[in-house]
Amino acid sequence: MRVEQGAAPPDRSSQDLDWVGFKQFAGAFTAAFPDGRHVFDHVVTDGDTVVTIGTYEGTQTGEIQGIAPTGKRLKLSVMHLDRVVNGKV
Repeated sequence: MRVEQGAAPPDRSSQDLDWVGFKQFAGAFTAAFPDGRHVFDHVVTDGDTVVTIGTYEGTQTGEIQGIAPTGKRLKLSVMHLDRVVNGKV
């Protein structure tokens, strides 16, 4: 899995994550944006592949990637590409 991190320094703009790394990243993001929510406008399936497209919005009330809480709202366009194996994403 590759997670793009726009706030990271140029030499670390993205990194490959395994399942444990992804869970750590998601946990840190959830802690920083506790009111965060995904809204999916499009869901496309093809065999075992699922693509979701929409927005993520939340308020930064916790630290994320060394950035102190700002209290500002964040709204991002998001696209997830997932694979379903044995009924699990």
